[in-house]
Amino acid sequence: MSVSYDEYMEILSFLYKEAMLLDDKKYKEWLSLLTEDFEYKIFLVDFVPYTNEGPKLITILDEDRKAMERRINRLYTEYAWAEDPQSHTLRVISNVMIESKVDNVYNVRSYLVLHRDRGDLKDEVFYAKRNDKIVKVNEGYKLSKRDVIIMESILRERNVSLIL
Repeated sequence: MSVSYDEYMEILSFLYKEAMLLDDKKYKEWLSLLTEDFEYKIFLVDFVPYTNEGPKLITILDEDRKAMERRINRLYTEYAWAEDPQSHTLRVISNVMIESKVDNVYNVRSYLVLHRDRGDLKDEVFYAKRNDKIVKVNEGYKLSKRDVIIMESILRERNVSLIL
């Protein structure tokens, strides 16, 4: 599998822009980066030993674009109780690797470190692996699918109200 340096840099810029929009709470702009058939899942890693297929994963969230839109729209209301007090976040994206490309679809792996501060509450840090499906479209790139694997067996954070 080969992609050009320019393609790699465009994908990297897309991921950085996406992280910046989320950290800046520009959620509606972030929604514009999603395809209409967007899928979003979050997993925890089970405690059992890895098999040849990798770790056993426990699904804790499974959403589509409509569910994501509802969640984003609620963030702009007084009913986003999980975000009261509001989170201040900083995302670091690293180890970005394009694993495959078929036509205009890229399968991209990356690591995420997300720091969350919520005022008087204890700071939290999420460590996760991400598997993204990114589609090249006329106006740039769109996120079609994201699987997030939080590297914990038991969620230690208060909630996962954030978009990882």
